[in-house]
Amino acid sequence: LGLGAALAHTKADTEIRGWYQDTVRYDTTDNIARVVKPFGDGRYTIPVYGAALLLGTLTEKTSMGSLSKTWGGRSLRTMLVGVPPLLLLQHATGASRPTEADAAWHPFEDDNGVSGHSFMGAIPFLSAAMMAENPFFKTLWYTGSTLCGMSRINDDKHYFSQAMLGWWLAYLAARSIDR
Repeated sequence: LGLGAALAHTKADTEIRGWYQDTVRYDTTDNIARVVKPFGDGRYTIPVYGAALLLGTLTEKTSMGSLSKTWGGRSLRTMLVGVPPLLLLQHATGASRPTEADAAWHPFEDDNGVSGHSFMGAIPFLSAAMMAENPFFKTLWYTGSTLCGMSRINDDKHYFSQAMLGWWLAYLAARSIDR
């Protein structure tokens, strides 16, 4: 929260936004963003977690079934643990989208202070990363966990601090479930 506040209340968020939009954003990043954005939409991800849990439960005697059950269950529990603080912080910070206002927090004036897409999009990858034993796959999943947040920065829907806070809440919730 301290880092997010520092980014939001200095020129950092605005400068990161300008640099990204002017230097990094291109047709390729727009295409990637279009592909990864749905990972942050609960209308799609929650049924996937539930189906993975159900399918895994029905086939848990197989290694794939056990893996599916564990991943689906962890992802659902991570979401349940993380959503209450996410909703609180979205409103409590009161920050707006980049196209609406500056990055500064104005408590309870808006509800975009923490990226919900970044949070939801990180969950399946963080759950997989914490289950993985192979360092290559662990790195792959952790990297994947940042893509939905990056799509929100790319699409100019969230400042860096907002995407970072969404990812961080997902990480804390996933780590709690992992323990």
